[in-house]
Parts: sequence; structure tokens; C-alpha cells
Amino acid sequence: MAKIKVLDNDKADLHDKYKIASSCDLKLFLLEPIDVKCPVTDNIITMSGVVPVEIKTDGYNKGEPHKDFEAQLRHQMICLDAQFGIITKLGPNLEMNMYPYERDEEWDADYLELVADFWRRVEEDDPYPMANDNNYIADLNTLDKADELQYATEQLMHFKAQKMNFDRQYEEIENTIKDVLRKMECDQGIIGPYTLKLAKIQRKATPERVVPAKPAGEPYERLTIKINKEETVQ
Repeated sequence: MAKIKVLDNDKADLHDKYKIASSCDLKLFLLEPIDVKCPVTDNIITMSGVVPVEIKTDGYNKGEPHKDFEAQLRHQMICLDAQFGIITKLGPNLEMNMYPYERDEEWDADYLELVADFWRRVEEDDPYPMANDNNYIADLNTLDKADELQYATEQLMHFKAQKMNFDRQYEEIENTIKDVLRKMECDQGIIGPYTLKLAKIQRKATPERVVPAKPAGEPYERLTIKINKEETVQ
């Protein structure tokens, strides 16, 4: 059985040159080489020494971890001067997988260049230039599935127009029913197999949380139609 040691993880790991630090979910020390196979690519990486482990939960993605997850792990590998790292991800259907990574010198160089530039700007009070709006318009007609994309766009616009028309008709029909109940000066009525009920709803005030507090709203009417002992709120 491979010998694995769990390292102390109560302090941040400081880089010896750059002003960066990391806090790992777990740090292992592999006393002998261990093969870790990627469940997606089947690529096998033989690991040894210090290995940071980043633990993630992603209930929607069955594939490899997102790039921001990978970037976080690579940052930790730089801070620890580790040659290998692992992302352990709990995916859909509670499926747990381990994804191995090894140092990428090109990625590290690009990242540390950005780190150095960041701290230079801090020390020299040199803000980043304002981001320009991306006004580039891509020509999607060159895509292999351009016809499918155009059809999907046309269908979306068609259904949007239908929805607007249905919403308008729905509101007109609902108002017609409400007007009848008002003229009869009643809140409930029976028509065929349906029981119609018109109730006034008072919105309550809500306390201020992350968004500003909302005042109590004006009362509004809610029409309820009941059939076969099942109530449907319209």
C-alpha cells in the first residue's frame, strides 16, 4: 500500500519571492510514486512529494473541473513549489472523482508576470486602463451549424411573439371573468363544473436584507378557479 502523509494545514503557504499565498483544502506528501488517472481523458500522472488537494462540489458538470478551479489549484502548486496537484470533485449523482494535474511552466510564467505587474501597479499607484467595450460582431454565418442556429433564432422569436399574444389574451379573459363577479357584487360564483373565487391579497412589508426594503404594496385581486376538488391559481 502506498505511503501517504497528511501535512499540517493550519497556516497559509507563502511564496518565497512573490507576494502571493494560498490556503489549501488538503495537503498530502506522497512518500512513494502513485499513479492517478483522469476519469475523463484517461491520462495517467505519476505523482510524488507534496500534493495540494482542492475539494470542489459541482452538481451540474460531469466533465473536467472548470478552469477557475484549475487556476486555483495551480496557484497553490506555485506557492507550495509542488510539481503535482489534485482536484477532488463531487459531481452529479454524488459521483466523486479525482483529477490529476502537473506543473505547467508556461502557465506559471504567464501568471507570475501578471502577479508582478499587479504589485508594481499597487506600489506605483498605476491603475489598470479602463476596459474597452467589446464591440466586435462575429459572423456566425460561417459556422458549420449556421442553419440550425438561424432556425433556433427564428423559432425563439416566433415563440416570443406567441407568448406575448397568449399573455394578452389571458389577461383579457381573466379581466372579463373578474368584471362579471364585480357586477354581480360577489366574490364567488359557480359556472358549469367550475367555482370562481375572487380574493383580495394584501402584500406584506418585507425587512431590508441585501436589497432595499419593500414597502407594503397595494391590495390586488387574485382569481381562483376550482375544478374536481383541485385548485389552480391563475
